Amino acid sequence: LAVVLTLSASFLVVISTPAIHRAIFAVVPAGGPISPEERVAIDQAVTEGIRYWSASAAESDGLVALTSAEWRHLEDVLTLVGIVWLYILPGALIGLLLIRFRLTEPWAVTWILGLIGVVGLTSAIFFEPLFLQLHHLLFPAGNWIFPPRDYLLTQVYPASFFLAAWIIVLAFSGSLILGLRYVIGRTEQAAEESL
Repeated sequence: LAVVLTLSASFLVVISTPAIHRAIFAVVPAGGPISPEERVAIDQAVTEGIRYWSASAAESDGLVALTSAEWRHLEDVLTLVGIVWLYILPGALIGLLLIRFRLTEPWAVTWILGLIGVVGLTSAIFFEPLFLQLHHLLFPAGNWIFPPRDYLLTQVYPASFFLAAWIIVLAFSGSLILGLRYVIGRTEQAAEESL
C-alpha cells in the first residue's frame, strides 16, 4: 500500500506541474516539428485541463489546436485517473495508518525502497512495450494512437517524455518514503523524550 500511495501521489504531482514538464522538455525533444513556444502553450492548456478535471474546458478556450480525437483521449485519461483515485484513495488512507507503524522498522523502509527500485528499473528498461501494452489494455478502442506527424499531442508528449516523467515519479516516491520515515522517527523520538 505504501508503494501504491507514494507512486500515485507522485504521479499526480508530476502530471499536474508545468515546471516539471518544462524541465523534461529541456532534455526530451519534441516528437515533431513543433516550436518550443507552441509546446509550452499546449502543455499549459492540457495541464489546466488536468487540474480542473476537464479537458473539454481547456478545449473550449480555443487556445490550443488539438483535434477532437486528442481531446477525447485526454478526457478518457482524466476519467481513468479519477476512477483509479476513487479506488486507490481509501486504500491509501488505510495504508497511511498502517505504514505509520511499519516505517519505524528499518526492514520496512528497505523493502519499500527496494520494491520501488525493482519496479522502476524493470519498467524503465522495458518502458516502451509496457507503455504500449498499458494503452492497449486501458484504451482498447485504439483512441490513443496519434502519429506525431499528424497530431500535436504526441509532438508535445512523445513516449520519451513519459519515460522521463516515470523516472521522476519513482525518484519522488522514494524521497517521499524516506521523508515519511524521517518525520515518523522524529515524532516517535520526541514522544519518547517527553516521557
